[in-house]
Amino acid sequence: MTTLWSCPNPACPATENAPREVEELGEVTRGVSERSLSISDLAALLKVPVSTIYSWNRQGAGPPYHKIGKSLRYRGSDVLRWAKENLVPKAVCTGECGQSYPRRKFTQVEG
Repeated sequence: MTTLWSCPNPACPATENAPREVEELGEVTRGVSERSLSISDLAALLKVPVSTIYSWNRQGAGPPYHKIGKSLRYRGSDVLRWAKENLVPKAVCTGECGQSYPRRKFTQVEG
């Protein structure tokens, strides 16, 4: 019996090839690990509102930060590590549709 991967799209038939992982932040991460980011830089990088960053900080849920004077700053390497551990990973269907979905939506089935 062959193990197949089912796509979240019900119209897409199962395939023998596992979904391909996607780098969620993509090209925008180039050079980020060496930088220090402001709150607005972080919000733009993660594609979330600035208010979300403040909310994460209040809850202790976002990337680690440090204070410089009255400003909060984020080390790029800390942000990338946090994003990899906490953001929903995506994968691309290797079947007919070729769309990206949350990684957890793909399942293995017997074929």
